[in-house]
Amino acid sequence: MLINELKKASMEALKAKDKESRAALSVVINKYNLMGIELKAQGKEISDADLVAIISKTLKELQDEKDGFIKVNRPDRVSAIEAQENTLKAFLPKMLSEDEIKEERGYS
Repeated sequence: MLINELKKASMEALKAKDKESRAALSVVINKYNLMGIELKAQGKEISDADLVAIISKTLKELQDEKDGFIKVNRPDRVSAIEAQENTLKAFLPKMLSEDEIKEERGYS
């Protein structure tokens, strides 16, 4: 499961003292655990699709936060948030380009 990859990356970031990656991964893992508890109470199980949604939502929140720091001219925080975004983007599935979609569907 994808969560195992996230947890492994979090441990590696901890060992490497990469606080930005660790922070981003910890946020996602905590949100995943909370959603898992909520779904379990409803008799459902959490899936990788749920985790991808959590990552996407967290990236949106980071983008909003980065925009705020850009407005107040805090380049140090902007670069920290960009590092967090890059860490999380690595766990999202690759999006197909328009040409790849056409090729997949048999269009030329």
